[in-house]
Amino acid sequence: MKTQSSYRRRSTKNGKMTPDEDDFTALNAWAKNLKLEDGRPLIPAERREERVARSVGRPAKPQSAKAKRVMISMAPGLVKAAGRYAKQTGRTLSGLIAESLAEKIGRKAS
Repeated sequence: MKTQSSYRRRSTKNGKMTPDEDDFTALNAWAKNLKLEDGRPLIPAERREERVARSVGRPAKPQSAKAKRVMISMAPGLVKAAGRYAKQTGRTLSGLIAESLAEKIGRKAS
């Protein structure tokens, strides 16, 4: 038997009671009736917090560090052998080709 009300004792700025956050039915009904005018502007600390929360994921690479895709042709046997070798040494085929080219032309792979 539930003895507590599903609404908190605290009310919002306009005097409306807010639902208990454990009562999902009441919370859903309350949220559907929200209007933009019922809110308030974010304070700077909340704005920073929101900006951090929105910036999830991998950071963008600088343009100079982005990889360029190229299409190359090789004999199927060579591709298969290179793929096996790359897997055995813990590399990717792309990384193996890049290292090999850098070694061949005497340039540091980046």
